[in-house]
Amino acid sequence: MDEKYEIRVLGRLSPALRAAFPAAHCKVTQQTVIRGRLSGSDLRFLLERIDKLGLMIVDVYRYQ
Repeated sequence: MDEKYEIRVLGRLSPALRAAFPAAHCKVTQQTVIRGRLSGSDLRFLLERIDKLGLMIVDVYRYQ
């Protein structure tokens, strides 16, 4: 079941990585804020990619 998440990352995700999650809304400033419905596997994939890019996750928030 997909859940609503907001993930804040220090730094900027590339357009290619943001495009990998078309159902999520990404806002890029000094942080990248990703919001949307993600399945468990989508969330794991995104967090792994962020880690491999060497970016720091500021916050992961699940909301209703």
